[in-house]
Amino acid sequence: MNNPKRPVSHVLATKSSKFLEGHIPNDWHYNVPNNDYGIDYQVEISLNEQVTGLNFSIQLKSTENTEVGNFAKVALKRTTLNYYRVRLEPVMLIIYDADANEAYWSWINDHDIDYAKNNKTFQFSISKTNKLSEINWAEVTGHVQRIFNAKSFISDFDILKIEDNIELAAWKTYYEGDYEQAIYLFRRLISSGNTEYNLYQALAWSLYQTYQYNEALNTINLLLDFRETDNGLKTKACILAEAGFRENDKGKIIQARNLFKRFSTGGDSALMLFNYGNTLNALGNFNEAIEQYKFSLAKEPNHAQCWKNLGTTYCNLGQHDQEICCYDKALEIDPDLPQALFSKGITLAQHYKKYQESLALFHHVLDVDNSLFAEYVNGLFWVAYCYEQIGDLTKALFWVDRGLNHEGSNPYFLNFKSNLLGKNWRLNPELKEKAIEFFEYRIELQNDFRSLYHLIIIQEHDLAAALNLVKDKSNLYKGLVYEELQIIGITLDDLLVMLLQLDYYMDFRVKYPTTRYLDHIISQHFSIGSSFFNLLDLIFGIAFNRAIVAYGKTNEDLAVPKTILEVMLAYMPKLVHFLIPEDEYSDIAIAETMLKAFQGYIDLTFREIGAQSGHITVNLELRNIDPSEYITDEYNDELGERIYNSFVDRLTGGIVE
Repeated sequence: MNNPKRPVSHVLATKSSKFLEGHIPNDWHYNVPNNDYGIDYQVEISLNEQVTGLNFSIQLKSTENTEVGNFAKVALKRTTLNYYRVRLEPVMLIIYDADANEAYWSWINDHDIDYAKNNKTFQFSISKTNKLSEINWAEVTGHVQRIFNAKSFISDFDILKIEDNIELAAWKTYYEGDYEQAIYLFRRLISSGNTEYNLYQALAWSLYQTYQYNEALNTINLLLDFRETDNGLKTKACILAEAGFRENDKGKIIQARNLFKRFSTGGDSALMLFNYGNTLNALGNFNEAIEQYKFSLAKEPNHAQCWKNLGTTYCNLGQHDQEICCYDKALEIDPDLPQALFSKGITLAQHYKKYQESLALFHHVLDVDNSLFAEYVNGLFWVAYCYEQIGDLTKALFWVDRGLNHEGSNPYFLNFKSNLLGKNWRLNPELKEKAIEFFEYRIELQNDFRSLYHLIIIQEHDLAAALNLVKDKSNLYKGLVYEELQIIGITLDDLLVMLLQLDYYMDFRVKYPTTRYLDHIISQHFSIGSSFFNLLDLIFGIAFNRAIVAYGKTNEDLAVPKTILEVMLAYMPKLVHFLIPEDEYSDIAIAETMLKAFQGYIDLTFREIGAQSGHITVNLELRNIDPSEYITDEYNDELGERIYNSFVDRLTGGIVE
């Protein structure tokens, strides 16, 4: 059987490949594609048989028909251009003219191409004066080096003048991206007395690329102390930005933003614009961040991480449709980009309730590489959340436990597991045991009051046992006595409600301490015992927390103050039993106590009602309610009468039933 005839394009590619081989300097190294179709040629520039690490790509196109005129023309696909536009090295376009056995060249970036257009292909024209056979390869070397240096803000220098083999090796590893080896070699050069400015800056950039931000910052600061240059400051800005993100140091992020702003022209490198956008995003300047990300993408449209961060910025603005579009762009470029997969999954779950789609994205990352657990540990919260939403509690617990295995004190995981077990422990005995074990762990970890709440309910404690548990597991209310709670009428439900919302009450109490009421009730005729203040704080806490719960159930503004009034009316008169010690009092003592302490007790009650109502109203962003709407004459009279009777009973020997 005869071999099929090779297509013309194959013949042309072979000829153009041979032509290329004959016109590249002998001491340069390059590889030819195995398919010999002349698609891409990777060229590494070398000097005296030692590779420098500098390289550029060639897009070689062949044509059988010579165009009439002074230009050789060819069409390139958008996908091909996008591929080259994000590469570190520059790209040379070569058109081989088969009839003339000549090739014409230009740098792709020298062409004015409007990439905003939706063209699938773009036309390129190269002047026939740019003959490959007449090219000045020394100028090419200089151009390639300048491109590489610009990517990392290195000032121009002539690599052809380097004679030291160690320095040549250092720059080789640097340009190839082997930054660990470059750090070793640059330090070796510096320690031997080489004080070249570019060595220090390249060392700082290499430390930055290997996440050694503190050392990178120290190095660049030493360099800038010696001589301040624009490139040095741009390097410092990049280092400050990443260090600020890693260390959650807002000061460094602001400093980086200010440096980027100082030098930004919109025509800067894609990397600088990307980092500038990151600082703006971190500082909440979302619209400005979007602008910088778009500038960066105009230069490098296939920068997947930039598309992802642009999506995050739209998320911060609540523009979730645009956010998802950006994540999709990022995943078109890099289908395995973990940040984009997780971010898209979180938004689909949180805002679109597409839990199965979210789980598919999460597992795209987690099923491939378990080492990503540590880097994206907070993402495991959303994995657990999605499983809970679809009713798979076993997997929800599995994934939240994975998160806690990495970060045992992470509040998101702790609260998620608390809520999950608190709502579902009744489903089976095994889940109940897990709940008890977890809540005891969290109590030991951080004296968590909500865990005490759940533990009391699960173990079915009565008020006495619940009080003992609270006193045993925390420093809260150590002075409370069960019998005293019985006298006041405090119930188990009161204690549980108190525990459920206690963190909010404690914040309030810092601002409004009970000691501010001491002058209202102090008397020369008796001393106030510690039991009174312990119980006063407990009653105030019950009122505060019941008010929050009442609003949550009714969503009515007035539910807050009305609930506070009800608790005060129920317990404040009975508390007088612990204000005034049981004793015999003279008529003068009775009269003076009723004149001062009685009225002060009424005043402190209403002051606390106003403070609680105002604080809760502001924090829940409710309307400002006038006290006249809820404190009626009838309430005034009833509260006053009950407290009056309690004072009289204590001062004259009566007891509170």
